[in-house]
Formats: sequence, structure tokens, C-alpha cells
Amino acid sequence: MREVFARIGKHAQIKLYPMNRAFSLVNNRQVDGLFPLKKTPERELTMVYPNQPLLIQDYVFFVRKDSPWQFNGKLESIAGARIGITRNVFYSPRLDQALKAGLFAAVDSTDSHELNLRKLLAGRVDIVPCSRAVGLQLLQTMPGGNKAVQTGPSIEKVASYLVFAPGPEAAKLAALFDQAMTRMSKDGSLNRLIANDLRRQQQAPISIH
Repeated sequence: MREVFARIGKHAQIKLYPMNRAFSLVNNRQVDGLFPLKKTPERELTMVYPNQPLLIQDYVFFVRKDSPWQFNGKLESIAGARIGITRNVFYSPRLDQALKAGLFAAVDSTDSHELNLRKLLAGRVDIVPCSRAVGLQLLQTMPGGNKAVQTGPSIEKVASYLVFAPGPEAAKLAALFDQAMTRMSKDGSLNRLIANDLRRQQQAPISIH
């Protein structure tokens, strides 16, 4: 992320916050931007999105190795499970519909993917949706993290963006960001940086100077 902004002559200060706090900061214009964030019609009303996504995230389900719950690609295969979700995360249209329809026995929501995975390891929930790369990275840092595994295919591949807080400079920054991303894609440096961005388990507000 810092390299993208360095290419357009800007310095980006990046800090990690729980998701609800990150949303509050960007909506109140206390920071210049937020990443990674998926695009929804509601968010487009209050935030400025570049044309190019920052990365494509592969969302999957994680379970404990000894779990009887196995996802086979159809959400009905995990109907009745206790699911742990992260507040303000849009996983996929079909999972959101299943949550609203009451497909799961219980829905436990927290402020971070890390807390959800810890609840999974502790047996407090049966299944947790998360970006594959983020989930694997987090589990590697947790005691007993090797007791959790991905189950089944991905739920959905979702584009995630850096978004800008609305303001007089937002549209200009979004355009410059798109130009830098295009150049980095062509010179091969973008793929190298994506691995670093994927390890973020919480949204990161940024201030640009």
C-alpha cells in the first residue's frame, strides 16, 4: 500500500483498528481511507471507490479438524451449525441471505476475524467464514491453530478495495490510485505486494500526506 502511494508522491500512514472503529473513523473523515473493503451499494453512497480493486479475496469456511460439519459447496450442508461472523463484513450475497433466513442454529458476531477463529478453536462456534489467506495467516499465530482447517470449496471470490473518505481530494486520489495500480500491474510489482496486504485481519484506516 505504501508503495502504491509513493508512486503518486504521497506518504501513507497505516494503522490497524477493529472494524467498527475503522468504519467510524472513515465515515467521520478522521482518516483519508480504509482497506480492504468490499463494494456494496450502501457503501458507495458514503465512500469513494477507485475503479480497480486492491485484491481478490477467496472466502472459505474454517472448522475444527474433528468437526462433523463439512461444507460441500451448498450452504444447506452446514444448516444448523453455530456460525461465527465478523461485524460489518460482507461475505457473499448467498451467505448473507442464508444468515437472514435463519439457516444456522446460532450466529455469533465479533469485531475481528481473529476473535472468531479463537472461538472456533475453543469450540464456542462450529464454523467460521473468512478470507483463506487471512484465516491461514491468523491460525499460524495461534496456539492450537493447526487444529482448524478449511472445509470444502470457496464460498465466493470477492473484489476488495481501498476506499476514500468523501471530500474535495477523494476523486483525485482515487484516479491517481487507479493509475498507479495499472502501472504496477504492468511491471509485475503488484503481485509481489498482494501477499503482504492479504495478511491484514482487520481494516486499516490510512492518512495520506
